[in-house]
Formats: sequence, C-alpha cells, structure tokens
Amino acid sequence: MKERYAIEDMMSQGHNGVVFRATDAETGQTVALRRYFPFGRGYGGLDAEGRKAYEDSLADLCSVKHESLAKVVGGGCDDVDGFPFIATEWIDGETLEVLHARATLGVDDVLKLLAATIDASLWLSQTFGREALWVETELATMLRRNSDKPHDYVFCISPFKWLGISKTDGDLKSLSGLASQLHHGVPHANGDAKFSGLVHWIEWLRVAPKSTTLTQARSKLSLLLQSAAHAPVRKSAPPQPKGKQPVPRKAKRPVRAMLWVNLFLMLGTIAFGGYAYQVKQSREDAKKPKAYLKADKSGAKKATAKKKKPEPRTEIVAGAFDTPATEVIPWDNHPRLLEQVRRKVTVEGPAGRIDQSKSGKTLYLVFFGGDKPESSRVGIRLGKGSPDAMKSELAAFVGKKIRASGEVKKEMQGNLSSPAVMINDVSAIQIID
Repeated sequence: MKERYAIEDMMSQGHNGVVFRATDAETGQTVALRRYFPFGRGYGGLDAEGRKAYEDSLADLCSVKHESLAKVVGGGCDDVDGFPFIATEWIDGETLEVLHARATLGVDDVLKLLAATIDASLWLSQTFGREALWVETELATMLRRNSDKPHDYVFCISPFKWLGISKTDGDLKSLSGLASQLHHGVPHANGDAKFSGLVHWIEWLRVAPKSTTLTQARSKLSLLLQSAAHAPVRKSAPPQPKGKQPVPRKAKRPVRAMLWVNLFLMLGTIAFGGYAYQVKQSREDAKKPKAYLKADKSGAKKATAKKKKPEPRTEIVAGAFDTPATEVIPWDNHPRLLEQVRRKVTVEGPAGRIDQSKSGKTLYLVFFGGDKPESSRVGIRLGKGSPDAMKSELAAFVGKKIRASGEVKKEMQGNLSSPAVMINDVSAIQIID
C-alpha cells in the first residue's frame, strides 16, 4: 500500500475503518483510500485464506462501472496486519454527514437519496447474482456531487457484503436506520404529504426488515411518493343546485310576552347594581382603621402578652447554586459542539500548542490529541496589537487543563467541519487543573 499510494491526509475515521486522501503513484491521480476493519475496531485483519479471497475479488470490483458508484481503481491487503484496503476515484463533493449537520437536506432530497440507494443496490444485485443492500449506509461514506450530473449521489460498495463476512445480506435494517436518521431535523410544514409518506414508509420497513425485499421497498416508496404528489386538494365548496330564490318574510310585531321579559330584565339589572354598590362600600369601610384598634393595651394585657419568637432562617450557601452560565462540553465531542454553532458554550480540555491561521488574523489554542482536521480548538482574533504579545499571553495556558467560554463557529477543513470556540480576550480562559 505504501509503495503505490502516498497518503496526504486523513479524511474520516469510524468503527468500520479509516478514509485517507492519497495519490496513486502509477496514475498520478488523487484517490480515496479506505482501510477497513473487517471485524470491527480492536480486532485483527484477514487470515491467509481471507486475503486470497479478497484479492481475487478485486478484479471483479474494478470492472463494475455505474454513475452512482465510486469506481474502484485498486486495492489489496496490508502485509503486516492483514487489513484490507481499497482505492476509489476521488469525488468532488460533500459527505451526507456534513450536509445533515448543516440541516440543508429537505424532504425531496431524502426521498431522492433513498431511491438512489435502493436503485444502486438493485443494479449490483443483478451484477453479482444475489440480492443484498450492497452499498454502505453510513453518512460519512455517501457523497453528493458538486457537479450537474444526473446522478447526484455517489455510493461505495460495502466490503462486508462481498467479503462474505456480513450475515445481514437480506436485512434492510440499516436502510430503515438511514432513513430514520435523515428524516429527523428535516424542515416540513404541518400536513406535508411527502413527509407523512416518508414516516409511514420508515415504520412499515421497521416491522419486517428481514423479510422485505429491495424490490418491495422500492415499489412501496414509489407508491407513497406518487400518492403524496397526486393527493386531491379541495379548493372550494361544491356548487349548490339552482332553485327558486327565497322570498323575504315580513318582520313580526313584538308580542306582549316580550314586553314582560324586558321589564323583568330591567328590574334585575337595577337590583344587581344596588347589590354591587353595597359590596363596594363594605370593602372600603374594611380598609379604614378602627378606633378601638388604636387604643393602648392595658398593663395586665401587656404583662400576659407573650413575645413571639422569631422563626429560624435557613442560610443559603452561596456556592450551592453556582452553575456555569453555559454548557461545559469536552473538546473531543465534535458532534455536540457542531450542534451549538452560533451559541455560547464552555469547552474543556488540555491545551497542547498554539497555532496561527493562514491569514494571520486568528490565533488558536489546540488541545492535546487534536491533530485531526475536524478537531475542536479555541480561537481568538487579533486586533491592532502584536501577535507575539498575544502568543505570550496564551503560552501561560499551554500544558494545562483549561475551560474557555465563547461562541461556536464552524470552520471547514477540506471536506470536514471543525468547531472553533471563539473568544474576545484571554479573560475568557480559565485554568482548572
């Protein structure tokens, strides 16, 4: 792997493996190099028999060509630990993980993505002669192109399926999980027929994910979309049949009984008004001090009067309710920090070093272990002062555990989102250890 591919940067890392941006020495092209953990993180790679089976299947994978699939250009197994790797063409676009974090996906986008996922798996099922959900369903492995091609979304073939390691070939649980993850946070209006159709489709798929086929899931999704798009809308009331116009009737003269009713209502109003006046006067009299209340108590009454003991007061500990004004988030909880964009938070962690932006207008406190592009950091914008003076002030926090309170800003590091907690001055940083 090291002889042919020169690794430039690590793009993402998850439970199933790591993705690098690398250069192919044979072609000079930029590729996405995926190094898989076939049995999960913390376990070993493939044995000799598994390596041979994997390398024999690479020729078939390289021959697969489809607009919705990232083309496989090479691969193999690491000679040291036996971990399989595969190289695919580099796609200019953004991952679904980034798009979902920005909340830029609408109902139509989610429906189009699900349909494309099923269509790509159906095409691969015909190619490989076995029906399965062949593509990966993790948001970090799915891309949306930055071009105007007909196929917006690009998928990667799941290695666990064609290695024969996965035991869920006919299980669509991961598809329902993908749909459920995407539909949360999708903006929609009350009574949105498409959104309701998506929710019903997810619940239907959850009932029997093992017995449901890809063809059935695609047909059901098409029916729901079709019914949502052609739902009847009643614009106005149906026209009434024409008939004879009603003849207006003459107003009747008031009968004698109505005169008695009016008289009774008038007398009741007068009586209620008098009662209300008496109540008002009694309340005003009650507010006036009485003369006998002003008289002094006699000596005997004063002698027998007991002095009321003051009730003991409960002392409130000042520090009992001292809570931070903002939420304290660990520095390595990147998803939680990205949810707090444009909000004030307090980030906590060990400060490792000081960096400066390419423009030279911002200084960063980078945490220990925060060498990944998506790692969080604390930023402070430089004013008219010297950068060296600010660096000397920030140097006091290096090597110590700190808390910094500021507003979260999302910065793009290549195709990855990086949270930066921006502060106005060093007084927002506190040493806690």
